[in-house]
Amino acid sequence: SHLSALAKSRTFEPAVIYGRNKERISFLANKFDLIAADSLEEILDGHNVSLVDISTSNDLHYSYALAALQAGISVIVEKPAAFTSSNVETLVDEAKKRDLMVSICFQKRFNKSFKRVLSFLAKGDQGTFLHGETNVFMPRKSSYYKSKWHNSVELAGGGVLIYHAIHDLDLLCLLLGKVKSIDGEIQNTYHSTEVEDTVHLIMNFGSGGTHHFHASTDPGHTPRIETRMVFENGTLSFNDIGHKWSRYKEPVLKVRSYAGNSLKSRILDRFYGLGNYRDILGDMGSFFSKKTDNVTSKLATAVETHRVIETFYNQARKIES
Repeated sequence: SHLSALAKSRTFEPAVIYGRNKERISFLANKFDLIAADSLEEILDGHNVSLVDISTSNDLHYSYALAALQAGISVIVEKPAAFTSSNVETLVDEAKKRDLMVSICFQKRFNKSFKRVLSFLAKGDQGTFLHGETNVFMPRKSSYYKSKWHNSVELAGGGVLIYHAIHDLDLLCLLLGKVKSIDGEIQNTYHSTEVEDTVHLIMNFGSGGTHHFHASTDPGHTPRIETRMVFENGTLSFNDIGHKWSRYKEPVLKVRSYAGNSLKSRILDRFYGLGNYRDILGDMGSFFSKKTDNVTSKLATAVETHRVIETFYNQARKIES
């Protein structure tokens, strides 16, 4: 959890906590020796804090982050930072004019495999991007959607795209830049919920090339997360734990065959170098210690990801209705 990592941090010391679930907040306050505040305003006005971590339901991310920034406090916010790209840009602008940092929890940016992809592509040997495909299959039982945090458009903003696949979409936007046009559809192939359990996106990038993006929580799928990109000079595939480049044949990746928060999963995650919240804390720590805005997780680099999701949802929901 965020609190566990904060408690072990050498840079930050958790001091005060607030949330709507009073019983849960009381438990965490006792466990981590924190002050339980009665409101966000109490934290912002009555305590000498330098960083606010926001991991509430999605609908509160923007308003809480904005309030903290306007109070002169830097922010780490869970994804999505907001439901509209204009609100994301507002947070970025508020941080910039106050010399603060607003960072987003896109931990896959810290995956060892993705860092190697960035290094490989920086050499330029791959040639022009032509087309690609991403599959994000994360099966969920019906019980997962019983929570209103997960099944309500008002609270969650959407389903599989904004809750799960947003991380992999973010990596694509970092690699390929701005999306010129978006097409696709939202579906409920298994779960009967207000939010989608399946999305199909077709994105044409301004830098050239077309990418197909498919994500689903339908339990009929075998768990799999993989991106394949075809360039002039070969094919690159990558997932959370590795990457492969081939000039002549289809690259085959080792598949991550485990999931969850078990001890085995955590050990393997560490072995494969998967990014996590500790990386984001360390990243934010560099802003405070070195006064640099060269922060991997800074929200300013995630505006396009939010714009793509907003545009796609607006189009797909209009067609659906």
